[in-house]
Amino acid sequence: GIDTNGFLYLWGLVFDGFSYLIFDEPTRMTVADDTTATFTDVSVGWDFLVCLRSDSTLWALGSNYYQCLGSMTDSLYTDEWVKVSEAHDWISIHCGSICAYAINSKSETFAWGGNFFNQLGFETDGQSTSTLTLLEDAVNCNEIQAAKSYLYDNSIYGFHTFLLKKNGALCHMGSNYAYQLGTGETDTLWHLIACEETSIHEAETTIPVLRLFPNPCQDMITISHIPADARTLILCDLSGRIIRQIPVTEETMQLSTQSLNDGIYLIQVSGPTRNLTRKFIKCKQ
Repeated sequence: GIDTNGFLYLWGLVFDGFSYLIFDEPTRMTVADDTTATFTDVSVGWDFLVCLRSDSTLWALGSNYYQCLGSMTDSLYTDEWVKVSEAHDWISIHCGSICAYAINSKSETFAWGGNFFNQLGFETDGQSTSTLTLLEDAVNCNEIQAAKSYLYDNSIYGFHTFLLKKNGALCHMGSNYAYQLGTGETDTLWHLIACEETSIHEAETTIPVLRLFPNPCQDMITISHIPADARTLILCDLSGRIIRQIPVTEETMQLSTQSLNDGIYLIQVSGPTRNLTRKFIKCKQ
């Protein structure tokens, strides 16, 4: 978990390579002995985790059996944080059970780790790869969701992944034994990445929901569906630090993001009866 100061905490059962450790309450973690480091994202796999520092670098620890810790280490297991790659322009991270995906500031998607059923979207020489590989068909990607696989009756299930692109295209890859790829049929094949152009429609709801577009944005973001009783519009970073605060004057407002660094930010609209918050991504392209 990440608190409002941007500090990273861990709890639960942890294997240090020799024995299991139990953290029965959130324990603050430091990366590379840097006690001042802050974080914007963290994602957990089966027995490893990857976090995104505020300086847009990726760090990981845990099991490297399926090369989920990236290309900067060949250790089978480490309880010391290792840098996943030399790149320093990452904006989001998502871990599957034995694989990982990351999006950079150019909206390019990279994948690495276990690849039993082509859940990485491409073929590998072995069952895994430590090389962060660009998914050519998944540029301009907004979001990634990889199945958190599970073990049942000595078999492993759930190796598939979905990616959503900015233009509304939905990409899928991996196993399809139970129709999970949504292709209309089931099979035992290992599917490479395939993207279908679709249109996205936001469902109307009786619950007030702010709408932000475009998201990700470059120099300007539009906030619509602002409640009539809203008083203040607040721009914050993920640590909760207020960057800008302006009065609400209309149901739809525009906010300049030109001065912001690439990264993830929060828009909060507050009033006497409710506070609404949405997340958006600022990137150059």
